[in-house]
Amino acid sequence: MCSASRARASPLSVRARDRVVASSASPSPGATAPRTQSSIAAARTRGRSRSWRRCPPGEGRLPRTRVRARARARAVVVVRVVVRVVVRVVVRVVPVVVGARGHVVSARPTVHAWGTWDDGKPRTRLMLRALNDAGLLVRRTHADVWSTVADKSQLSGARAVLGAAWRWATSYGRLAGSLLRHGDEDVVYVGYLGHLDVLIAWPFARLRGQALVWDAFLSLYDTVVDDRRMAAPGGLVARALSTWERLACRAADVVVLDTAAHAAWFRAQYGLPEDATAVVFVGAEDDAFAPVEAAPGTGPGTGHDDALVTVLFYGQFIPLHGISTIVEAARRSDPAAVRWVIVGTGQEATRIDDDLRARPVANLTWHRWVEYDELRRLIVDADVCLGVFGGSGKAGRVIPNKAFQVLSVGRPLCTRDGPGIREILGDDDDGVLLVPPEDPDALLAAVQRVARERPGRRGRLHAGVVERFARPALARAATDAVVAAVARAARRRRRP
Repeated sequence: MCSASRARASPLSVRARDRVVASSASPSPGATAPRTQSSIAAARTRGRSRSWRRCPPGEGRLPRTRVRARARARAVVVVRVVVRVVVRVVVRVVPVVVGARGHVVSARPTVHAWGTWDDGKPRTRLMLRALNDAGLLVRRTHADVWSTVADKSQLSGARAVLGAAWRWATSYGRLAGSLLRHGDEDVVYVGYLGHLDVLIAWPFARLRGQALVWDAFLSLYDTVVDDRRMAAPGGLVARALSTWERLACRAADVVVLDTAAHAAWFRAQYGLPEDATAVVFVGAEDDAFAPVEAAPGTGPGTGHDDALVTVLFYGQFIPLHGISTIVEAARRSDPAAVRWVIVGTGQEATRIDDDLRARPVANLTWHRWVEYDELRRLIVDADVCLGVFGGSGKAGRVIPNKAFQVLSVGRPLCTRDGPGIREILGDDDDGVLLVPPEDPDALLAAVQRVARERPGRRGRLHAGVVERFARPALARAATDAVVAAVARAARRRRRP
């Protein structure tokens, strides 16, 4: 109690005692009953309460801001406890009621491919084909959301954004109905880009006692924040993406990545156990990128002068690709000896265009777009094809689509060194040139080496490397991921 409270409480108690004595000594007709000790105590309490409110901040009570902060903290704790209880009931009690704990896994696991995956990405098509080649895929439920969006990072304009969001949101009614109707499969497979899909599928898979496999392929947080630098590290967007991705990883029984280096990053970033990740290389579509049989530069369909070395790059112009490094290497090269061909557009296209306008490169040709079916012809015509040269950690962990495609065709490849590309190469392959990231001089030296060695190169390269990501190899890796997910789901169901 503060000093003001004590000063006002004491006279009140004296006056109250005087009134009690006076009324008991000479009661008058119609007078009220004498005040009792309980009424005196109540008066004291009211006096203390009023004086307590008038106490200055910091004396006798907590500041109002601290009181509110404590109330919010208590509310957060209550919400967390409620959520944990609900999750525990859904995951452990409800499956027992509906009989999910009694789900019997087939001798060969069956897979239900489900979600809004992007059919325009080779990774998606190759994963589905690998599951089919392995004899595991028995059902597909797909909602087309991304077919009209080539580069999601360049999605702009209210109409385009709202259209994609509307297609995405309205697709889940039909998708959820499919999960409710079909629960006999052992595994629900969610393809890329499935960050939201896996969270939607999670409660249905748990209720049915099914395992959940998510092909994350890449980290959305890493791509937006560290690689493309579209959000500040530690900012609201970065924290939201990290939390979202962490929840998605925890929802899946197994998260599939494209390299072991990428899987190790996911485990370290999101605290996943070793058996919660699996690796399936991206690979290449062998029908679209069939191996070359004729001698390089001399077979039918080659459309360039043999005296010139042709260097080819194609891609979406994202920071990971290191387009500036390629342009600078072209600027330093001899126009009479090397011709550079670049195909693509994307996030960095405007900056590259401004650079080329300010400092033109005579021996560089830029095609904004070619059809997918034309890529193989460009690869065959090139003397060396380029991979990625960005300096981010992601650029070193991944193996881009173009690298697999060039290796599949059998042409020389030059790309940045890193743990990702090392996973697929062996000591027997001399058609791959690895250079430091963001180093145009090293890239130009590699091109000059190709020019010197070109007369001795004949026929197809990389035959041994291609076997490591051919269709049978991808089918085996996909099977391993599914079997691991089924085993993890079984262990989870056995837990009390």
